[in-house]
Amino acid sequence: MSSLYEALPLPASSKCIRVLEVYPNSLETPHTDREVHGELSVINLEDDPAPKFTALSYVWGVYAPEPHHVRCGASRIRITPNNFAALTTLSKKFGNDKFVIWVDAICINQEDEEEKRRQIGMMGDVYSKAAVTYI
Repeated sequence: MSSLYEALPLPASSKCIRVLEVYPNSLETPHTDREVHGELSVINLEDDPAPKFTALSYVWGVYAPEPHHVRCGASRIRITPNNFAALTTLSKKFGNDKFVIWVDAICINQEDEEEKRRQIGMMGDVYSKAAVTYI
């Protein structure tokens, strides 16, 4: 999974974050009953005009014995049932429209302590720049 994050580096001295573009109706296909399909990309919070994205604040919870995932191309990111439920609900809300969202467990490389430290320090900026924050 780290290769997915390595392919989308976040410059240390910037206000860049990763966001997840969730594909429309990705949860309606039979083989994705435990997966959300999407694509990660990097945006700069200081761009003008500001990039449009939403954010998600939720209780992580614990991982299920049979895990849920976000699939980005050939990579899979393990997520908790709470995260999966939130993305499922939002996917139904948006229907046939894709949506771009920041979710800490997905958009921050959880295996990179330095990245986590920098990105957690920017969470106030992330939530204040998001068009909408879902809780």
